[in-house]
Formats: sequence, C-alpha cells, structure tokens
Amino acid sequence: MAVWHSPLVVLLEALALIAAAPALGQLAFDPPRTFAVDAETHDVGAGDLNRDVHLDLVVAVPHRGVYAFSGDGTGDFTDIQRFPFGNTPVHVVVDDFDDDGDPDVAAADVAGFVAPGAVYVLLGDGAGGFEFPVAQDAAFGPVAIGSADMNGDGHLDLLATAYVSQEVWIPLGDGTGSFPVARGFAAGPSPTAIAVVDLDREGFIDVVVANEGGGGISVLRGDGLGGLSGLVSYSTGSGPHDVAASDFDGDGWTNVAVGCMGSNVVTVLLNDGAGCLLSSGDLVGVGTPWSVASADVDADAVADLLVAGSATIAILAGEGGRVRGPTHVRLRPVRGRASDRRPRR
Repeated sequence: MAVWHSPLVVLLEALALIAAAPALGQLAFDPPRTFAVDAETHDVGAGDLNRDVHLDLVVAVPHRGVYAFSGDGTGDFTDIQRFPFGNTPVHVVVDDFDDDGDPDVAAADVAGFVAPGAVYVLLGDGAGGFEFPVAQDAAFGPVAIGSADMNGDGHLDLLATAYVSQEVWIPLGDGTGSFPVARGFAAGPSPTAIAVVDLDREGFIDVVVANEGGGGISVLRGDGLGGLSGLVSYSTGSGPHDVAASDFDGDGWTNVAVGCMGSNVVTVLLNDGAGCLLSSGDLVGVGTPWSVASADVDADAVADLLVAGSATIAILAGEGGRVRGPTHVRLRPVRGRASDRRPRR
C-alpha cells in the first residue's frame, strides 16, 4: 500500500526558500517560517483563490477535506478555513476548470482503498470560497492528480493515478467544471505520482507515472485526442514514490527525477532529445525522498530539484549537464487550528 508523507511544514517551507548568493555557487536561505494544521496533511497546491494578487494555499487533509490558507503577499498565511468533503483526500491540484478565470480545486480521494474513490472538483467563487464539491469517478484508488488539455479542445482535463486498478484515469473537461467522459489507461503496477509534460515535443501531453510496486516509472504518450498509448517502463531505485519533470541540465529538453523511498535515492533520467529517457544515475544524501519538485531557487535559469524528507528539504542545484548538492534545510513542525467553512451548494 502506498504511504504519503508530504507534511505541510515541508512543503510550505519549500515555498519560503530564497537564494542569496547564486554568483558564488552557494545557496543561502531565510529562516524557515512554519504553518500547520491540527491534523495530518498530505499535499498542497497554490493559487490566488480570492483574487487579491497574493498566492493562497490549498491543503489536502485525509478525513477532513481541504484547508485554504489565505496569503498576504509577505510569505505569511492567515485566515485558515476548512472545506469538508469526501473520505480520504490525499492530493490536490489548483487550476481553472470552468473557464471563468477563478482558481478551482480538484482533489483525489482514495477512500481508504476500501471503496472505488473519486476525484472531487470544487469550483472557486473568486472570493476564497468554493461551491459544493462534485465527485467524478476515478477508477479504484486515485492517489495523485494533475491537469492538462489532453484533447486540444481548449478546456482543462483531469488525470488521476488509480493505485488499485493500476490505471491513469482521464476525465475530459467541457469548460463548465463538469467532466462528462472519462477513460482509463493501463499505467503499470501500483501507480502513485504523476507528471504531465510533452517529452517528445510533438505538441501532445505525455504522462510520467511512478510505479511504487514495480521499481520504476511508466511513460505513456498522448495522442492529442484525450488518449494515451505506447507504455514504456524505465528502471529507477526501489520504491519509486514521487516524480518531477523539468529541464535539470539546461539543454532545453524535459528530464525526469524520481524520489525512491525504498533505496533513499533520487533517480534522474535525462531526455535524449527524442523523448526517450536515459538514466544518469542516482543522487544520494537526500534522506527519505517522500516528495520531489522542481524550481529555479538560485535564479540561474536552470531548474533545481527540491526533495522533501521527514525533517529536511534537500536542494540540489541544476547546472549545465549535472545536478549539484544537496544543501539541506531542517524543519520544525508546529500545531495550529483552522475554522470550518462549508462549501456553497
């Protein structure tokens, strides 16, 4: 069974990292600022929920729904509100699913692996609130979620990894916040994380999935019509749990980094320029890589790799042809409270 350990304190402090000395090839950071809730957290997304030009946060909390943190533009987050729904929401994505310009939220609800589960869509009102969540079928055991226009109709679609049924499930959006058609595609054993990216530059969105039960990742090619095909598997370290896609070596092609909890390494696979992936080896010294993400933290126009562990973030700076690091930032969790707010029906 998959294990999610992406504590809110880890992810929020990743947002607060500020590079201070890129010219010297060094990374320095402001002291961490920690925000927390009074329950176990699994994932976080960001968007301007109330249209005040400041980023807000949305957090998935199993058995409680999602929490919204209102940002004030200084790095502080106040006015924490809870929007209860579903059973076990474990992953969120923030995007505009009804084409009204206001950020919406979609959440993968795994339902404890004892029921089929669902993807819930909460349409934003532009003032920091949401309409009542609508459930979309998502095969059995949806654990991760992404969004992209998979069929080229100009409307965002959803993608969810179904851990039990071993699929990528794609509900196609119609631009109103509804997803009337959904299809599943085989995605290899125990798919956990998902990344959506055009690996081969053909103009269609491809999908990269971490296969926790198979010791590798699967790549599925998009056909531009909402479908996936041509599954190809690549080996990684053991227990691949999370995946990030970006250009880590500065050659203009998207590469893939995989956090492998079983072997405590991050496997980096480089794009050969034709959309195929070649292993460049494993990065060590990253703790237990529960979550991986990419961002240019040292402002050198090359993506860097952030790896979240139990009590640290490891930052691996991307350079031309290689990844340097890791630099570690230690975390100290705290407790907090949130007020309940029912979504509007």
